[in-house]
Amino acid sequence: MRKLLRLRFAGLDAVATSLNSDHGGSPTPASKEWTLIEQIIKAPTLKEKRALFDQQAREHPVVLTLNDDELTVAAPTPMAEALRHLWRWYFRDRGWERMKQCSVCDKWFVDASNGQTGLRCSPSCTWAYWNANRKL
Repeated sequence: MRKLLRLRFAGLDAVATSLNSDHGGSPTPASKEWTLIEQIIKAPTLKEKRALFDQQAREHPVVLTLNDDELTVAAPTPMAEALRHLWRWYFRDRGWERMKQCSVCDKWFVDASNGQTGLRCSPSCTWAYWNANRKL
């Protein structure tokens, strides 16, 4: 069942990976774009997230074309491409319910738990969390 959830949220996981490009690694060329995407995701309410998204989407539109019954989505700029992924995986598929930031290492992760109760990205972060609390 868990594997099925991972497959279902593969696109959202790709968004999390792009957001984590600056955590513990070298930044990607599109890190400026993903920094703006992170600001959208961190907005406190869904209404504010949508407003920030709409503002960026107006400035960086995508191009939809239909050729021989095949829809093509073209993103002419890196920001438009990042917004396209955010729209598809975060807004369209209710990803805001599952995209979370780890309380230990600040990395973004997809909460694939049934009740969407995950607070940390990995078992090692969970161990670090519990061990840090015991030392106090």
